[in-house]
Amino acid sequence: MKPIVIYGSGGHAREVAEIVMHAHQEQGRPSLLGFLDDRPERKGERVLGYEVLGGFSWLEEHLREFDLIVAIGDNSVRQRIADRALELGATFGSAVSPLAHFSSACQIGPGAMIFPRVTVSTNVVVGAHVILGVHSSISHDCRVGDFSFLCPGARLTGNVTLGPRVMIGTNACVIPGKAVGRGTIVGAGAVVVDDLQGDVVAVGVPARVKAGK
Repeated sequence: MKPIVIYGSGGHAREVAEIVMHAHQEQGRPSLLGFLDDRPERKGERVLGYEVLGGFSWLEEHLREFDLIVAIGDNSVRQRIADRALELGATFGSAVSPLAHFSSACQIGPGAMIFPRVTVSTNVVVGAHVILGVHSSISHDCRVGDFSFLCPGARLTGNVTLGPRVMIGTNACVIPGKAVGRGTIVGAGAVVVDDLQGDVVAVGVPARVKAGK
């Protein structure tokens, strides 16, 4: 197994690093090698005891030595970095908390970040580079598009479909059978009771479109 390098060194990256370390200790999953940050002044600093190795140029030079996790909370930025790394031939690891629960009949894409107390039910497909925040849950037969983000406590009930780069806010809920289009943001605490088109912001109970992005 190749070790993990985390792209990013901020708060979200530190949380992901702790998941990687916990999974290594408890389950023998890959160990953490260090962090990447494009800000030159961060190189050589230590985060949670691990070195900031450099930026994208370091990634290019050492590409075959590790699996990458892009631990950036912004969906579009995460996609841009991951796509650039993939073009160079990078391989991606995942950060999966030992305290998360998964059905044996679900699929999790590469680069996923799965926090403690997450529940993923049967026949669920979670795309690449998705973030599932602490206490989020996904019920049966849902589809979660690449680079999406379920914030803490977000809930997808049965047969929900999310397009790529969707953000479901903290404690928001999507009721059964609904679809949320590409790039849409659902605000904290909202309840989605109708399909939402792409690239809008929806808030409230029931969720209503507030503005285009």
